[in-house]
Amino acid sequence: VGALSLAKKFTTHWSGSPLVVPDNRLVGVSDTRWLDDPALRGFEIRSVQVRFLFSGGYNGDLYAQLNHNGQFSVLLNRAGVSPTDEFGYSDSGFSLTFADSAVNGDVHVYQATLAANGLSLAGAPVTGTWAADGRPYGQAKATDPLARTATLSGFNGMGINGNWTLFLADLSPGGQGQLLGWGLEISYVPEPAGLALCFGLG
Repeated sequence: VGALSLAKKFTTHWSGSPLVVPDNRLVGVSDTRWLDDPALRGFEIRSVQVRFLFSGGYNGDLYAQLNHNGQFSVLLNRAGVSPTDEFGYSDSGFSLTFADSAVNGDVHVYQATLAANGLSLAGAPVTGTWAADGRPYGQAKATDPLARTATLSGFNGMGINGNWTLFLADLSPGGQGQLLGWGLEISYVPEPAGLALCFGLG
């Protein structure tokens, strides 16, 4: 696993096989990482960013949630699903960072955002930095007008140590994807210290 340090930015990797997400199964799969560094006790989270690498399947099928010490953030909730589109986006793959301050805005409507800027994925994974979906409503109600109440800012003020769990589920039939890796970049009080973590699968 590798030791943590108080460096401004610290990265650690776990190697191994990708984590396959079963098609059309609400139970999904999870990857949990336990942090317990005495040097980080007493520090409060100021902001969290999530690096997310995912391949295959249909982006409009995927639900992703980050959990930490009783709090959660919805990273993805069937991107593109809306009152006029029950299936969402048919693109495949993500290689991006989630951050509440992302200039691109809400990842749930990434196609519309790209189109407004004259851009298209053209079969490539979604890249760049986007705000987490934040809609904690599940498959039936993951529509774009709903309030985004489960963003990454929900972790602010919490301690860093403890379990960090990434939960993934494919909520619609057709296609199967896999998590290639994920990571966290945590800014904490007092500044300017920071902690960056990158998780592979193993």
